[in-house]
Amino acid sequence: MFGTLWVSWTWVAISFPILGKFSAIISSSIFSWPFFLSSSSGTPMIRMLGRFTLSQRSLRLTLPSTKLKLDISYHVQFHFLGSLYPDGSSGWLKADDSVPPGGSHIYNWTIPEGHAPTDADPACLTWVYHSHVDAPRDIATGLIGPLITCKRGTLDGSFPPRRQDVDNDFFLLFSVVDENLSWHINENIATYCSDPASVDKEDEDFQESNRMHAINGFVFGNLPDLSMCAQKRVAWHLFGMGNEVDVHTVFFHGQMLTIRGHRTDVAHIFPATFVSAEMVPQEPGTWLISCQVNSHLQDGMQALYKVKSCSMAPPMNLLTGKVRQYFIEAHEIQWDYGPLGHDGNTGKNLREPGSGSDKFFQKSSIRIGGTYWKVRYEAFQDETFQEKVQLEEDKHLGILGPVIRAEVGDTILVIFYNRASQPFSIQPHGVFYEKDSEGTVYNDDSSHPGLVARPFEKVTYRWTVPPHAGPTVQDPACLTWTYFSAADPIRDTNSGLVGPLLVCKAGALGTDGKQKGVDKEFFLLFTVLDENKSWYSNANQAAAMLDFRLLSEDAKGFQDSNRMHAINGFLFSNLPKLDMCKGDTVAWHLLGLGTETDVHGVTFQGNTVQLQGMRKSSVMLFPHTFVMAIMQPDNPGTFEIYCQAGSHREAGMRAIYNVSSCPGHQANSHQRYQAARIYYIMAEEMEWDYCPDRSWELEWHNQSEKDSYGHIFLSNKDGLLGSRYKKAVFREYTDGTFRVQRPRTGSEEHLGILGPLIRGEVGDILIVVFKNNASRPYSMHAHGVLESSTGWPLAAEPGEWEHLLLIMTREWLENLEMFPNFWSVQPGNGNPLQYSCLGNPMDKGDWGLQSMGLQELGTKSEEELRSLLMKVKEENGKAGLKLHIQKTKIMASGPITSWQIDGQSFLCRQSCHLQTVRFFSTFMFSSSLITSTSVFLLLTLCRVFVISVIVLFVAVYYCFPLDPC
Repeated sequence: MFGTLWVSWTWVAISFPILGKFSAIISSSIFSWPFFLSSSSGTPMIRMLGRFTLSQRSLRLTLPSTKLKLDISYHVQFHFLGSLYPDGSSGWLKADDSVPPGGSHIYNWTIPEGHAPTDADPACLTWVYHSHVDAPRDIATGLIGPLITCKRGTLDGSFPPRRQDVDNDFFLLFSVVDENLSWHINENIATYCSDPASVDKEDEDFQESNRMHAINGFVFGNLPDLSMCAQKRVAWHLFGMGNEVDVHTVFFHGQMLTIRGHRTDVAHIFPATFVSAEMVPQEPGTWLISCQVNSHLQDGMQALYKVKSCSMAPPMNLLTGKVRQYFIEAHEIQWDYGPLGHDGNTGKNLREPGSGSDKFFQKSSIRIGGTYWKVRYEAFQDETFQEKVQLEEDKHLGILGPVIRAEVGDTILVIFYNRASQPFSIQPHGVFYEKDSEGTVYNDDSSHPGLVARPFEKVTYRWTVPPHAGPTVQDPACLTWTYFSAADPIRDTNSGLVGPLLVCKAGALGTDGKQKGVDKEFFLLFTVLDENKSWYSNANQAAAMLDFRLLSEDAKGFQDSNRMHAINGFLFSNLPKLDMCKGDTVAWHLLGLGTETDVHGVTFQGNTVQLQGMRKSSVMLFPHTFVMAIMQPDNPGTFEIYCQAGSHREAGMRAIYNVSSCPGHQANSHQRYQAARIYYIMAEEMEWDYCPDRSWELEWHNQSEKDSYGHIFLSNKDGLLGSRYKKAVFREYTDGTFRVQRPRTGSEEHLGILGPLIRGEVGDILIVVFKNNASRPYSMHAHGVLESSTGWPLAAEPGEWEHLLLIMTREWLENLEMFPNFWSVQPGNGNPLQYSCLGNPMDKGDWGLQSMGLQELGTKSEEELRSLLMKVKEENGKAGLKLHIQKTKIMASGPITSWQIDGQSFLCRQSCHLQTVRFFSTFMFSSSLITSTSVFLLLTLCRVFVISVIVLFVAVYYCFPLDPC
């Protein structure tokens, strides 16, 4: 029997009462299992909850019952893959949706084969259960717990059942618990606040003080009982829950994990994501678990785990490789984020007013400009630290330190000389080290609290790469990692101390230390370097001779100007050119760092990359994530690498790479293609309603319109715009006259605001005739295919046409056996922050696709195909915002006396959350004044004729009878 308990919860072992704020003790509610409440003090000890086992033909509960009994003063629900929402059911079918105070309900769950772990899954999968009457508030109050589902034979027959394949199970929830949302907030204020009358619940500082960056409800290393034996199998069940700030990179110091067959020491957690990881700890000691996202690390998302020797013999020394020495110095420099002085792509001066770059590079009495004091890791030839190692291929590293390389079996010795003015260290990812070579400072009750070099001190770090730290069979030949200073990890890394590290399988490196089978290697760090949090912030302000009287009037603008959206420490395509030849094998080592805003969609224009057996045009990066992507460029030209997140790209997070047709490199012969498929797509304007019918939403929340969560997004009263906006969308037409729109079938109605689905087979030519019937310049840019033009496609002015030739190259074939369908979207291109809604999905199928006329394709095994885009639409950035406001003024039921468009409340309310592909990139447009559109029939007929000629030419050129289509 499950129940809910009201408890007084302590986030840390010692409370610190602050006037007008809570102490560290609050009231909360938790699910409890009375069979496991066992301590003399009556404190609930919650152990292995919600386990399942497979019996006969289905997975069944091994619990005697799953009964929920409540002794608290609000409705609650016990939820697993289900929730309270208007589903058309009634009567007894609604009994499980909400259990009233004092009531009870028995939940019966089964696990059929379709829900069991697959052969490729680990033995047990991680899930959660939680209350879902009002999920954000219920979970913030404390009602959440772990659940695992296992393969047959994994659990023993005891009660509670235990896993037979591991020695320890640990369940960790990473979440910023928002106590402001708790049902107990008023009670907590009255009970625990030293001066309840002084509390303003709307005060931002008060609210921030109640957001607890917790692991299982504990902060700052207070989580108990993470203890295990060396060389024993340990299962870690990691999960997240929360809000958009809950982007977590969990770093296990001192040991390595295996997740889905891949070696790592970090796990990436987001709200409602669940990770099952395995560990065989080797080195005894007390080690740190931390979220490496800067804001979470700073606010206490840390715990300690203890590895005991348990009388086990130490593992055999398997280090049979080389001893690789590196001499690295921390050196203070003046760093220029824009050494070219202009945007490497547009040619505009970085200080030109209105250029976008002037925010970061304009030097004045209230701006530092683009040059800052920083510190960088630099490589030297020997222990004298007199002669630097300078290699031509390393020029692109920029602010990054030198590349450290090693193979399995090697020992790495790093002699570190700190020639800077602050204590610094070197903390690695991806290698093995003992406590006396750890670069992070924390209280682990040992005699080695972290090896840090004081100013002008030399220290030696010894790292090793035993087999349990190297790439697995499923990993590529080399794994990409970083090293960084962790004396103060937030200030150290923002000051510049970070570098790349490469760990490879034995024999993967050549005699020159470079990766075999790779022609070019590039290491790129994507991060927002916050100069406000640098050790050199005061020195930079002093060097710039700022007027602090004026500065105090623009503090926020000044801080924003010091957040540099950089790739290797360069903005606005100032990174030294990344040159390669057509047909080269290029390894892109992509590194992430920073805070929760550092969610980057790294996009390669012009060519695709391969990552874990999949072909992609974009790669996701988060703080302390490391990815190696392989490119074999087949499209010569000059292209951009950029972060697709609109605000990051606008702030300069982009670089240029160049693909040349080099002498001596074998060029691909003229490609013959299978078929030409034509799409007629027009950009047109319409009024879009995000929520045409509010009945479902109001029934769900069981509240009045004003009290509903959706009120600020959907109401057009009290100074709000409501749910209707003027949008620009892609729509498909039957032919080049653009008179008859192709009707959407029943299976396509779900696309909503998205444009038509474009399909093609490998080896096809997709001809897109694009007409702009909107009032602004727009274009079409496709991900994942080879575009006939280099650079960005030209924008079509209102009333103009563009012809796009998209070629689906045969290189896709090498991946299609495992992944027969690939997805991407093609957004309108131009100004990335002038949002409308120009986006539509693309489906690249394999050779088994069945052609259905010229435009209809369906896979053999396909019954239903659905495209969903999950995105927050930022309606404030749209150039048509004032039109929306004017429309709302006309429609509003009462007079609107004040419109503060720049007000924070108004801006927040206009961010519409859509359910439509889980894709972090934003859609891009150009910006210009709104004009009228005039298209004449004669011009239309002429263009139809031109289109027909182009299609005929393409069909003859690419599908000549000598190589039949």
